[in-house]
Amino acid sequence: MKYLFLSFSLIFNMLHAENMRIHFIGASKEYKAEASLKSLKKLLEAKYDVTVSETYTKDKSKKAPDFAKLKDADVIVVFARRLSLSDENLAILKEYLSSKKPLIGIRTASHAFQNFLQLDKEFFGGSYKGHGKAMTVTMSSKGKHEILNGVTASWTRQDKPYYNDKMRLTLQFF
Repeated sequence: MKYLFLSFSLIFNMLHAENMRIHFIGASKEYKAEASLKSLKKLLEAKYDVTVSETYTKDKSKKAPDFAKLKDADVIVVFARRLSLSDENLAILKEYLSSKKPLIGIRTASHAFQNFLQLDKEFFGGSYKGHGKAMTVTMSSKGKHEILNGVTASWTRQDKPYYNDKMRLTLQFF
């Protein structure tokens, strides 16, 4: 099995490379994936020497326009929910993953592809089982990890976080 987990801080360190090619896959209306990724694209292309290609579609869609562009990507960012990829697109994704290039998953990436649910376990180290019970979730900017540098806001809210009962122990949480 292949396991790959990269934090955004590692990827942003890679952004100093010349002409990095990033491919976004966005399909999560509830969490505004397309709007979020388009904002991130604007920021990245303004600040770094990157080119961002995109695939946007609807949750649970069987269509993935411009998916083949990820063949040329140095890194892919997945913020999608329950897509059913065509055999051709699934083969493209698996070929990319076998290259051991970076993969970043945001929120719903654990269940991004209905016909490739093992992505969560094999590449993110997770074991997505749906939403957990309602609880208070707190995000604090007072952590010591470098990814929180410059973050000044903290918040608390009621939420139902994703339930992962068997996270790989090699993952680093901060």
